[in-house]
Amino acid sequence: GGTYAVVPLQLSVRAESPEKKHIIANRQRSSKVWEHFMKATEKQVECKLCKVKLSFHGSTSAMHEHLKRKHVMAENEESPLAKRKRSSTMDEFLTKPTKCTPQQANALTEAILNMLVTDMRPLSMVGDQGFKDMVKMFNQEYYEKYLPGRSHFTTLMERKYETTFEK
Repeated sequence: GGTYAVVPLQLSVRAESPEKKHIIANRQRSSKVWEHFMKATEKQVECKLCKVKLSFHGSTSAMHEHLKRKHVMAENEESPLAKRKRSSTMDEFLTKPTKCTPQQANALTEAILNMLVTDMRPLSMVGDQGFKDMVKMFNQEYYEKYLPGRSHFTTLMERKYETTFEK
């Protein structure tokens, strides 16, 4: 082994000193916002997502605001550990069969009908393979036992029209 010297940390370093720059650089990288920004100049940072340059004076507030307003990103992003935990929960969710009661099936059917009406989607969409695959992924039991076909959704839509417009 070798011998090591203990060097005390100097807290009263001048702004232009290499020690202070190193401390600031480490602090900058500890904020998650730096995943989306890089230093462009001494007084500017650049968003990696849209290449916009922002003034930088040592605070990450403007960068957080930029991400929230321009890229609709949450201020508190998940840590890698939280992502791993959520991922394993998501894996369980996707592999574990979901039960579906008749009441839940009615609610899901109503939600699909509302989506068709709100987004002005064709009724034929409920027969499309991509739609069926998506529903199956969300709730396999609903897909296998309860998912109505196009003709049933046509009847439901006619009833909805009657109750909405013929009052």
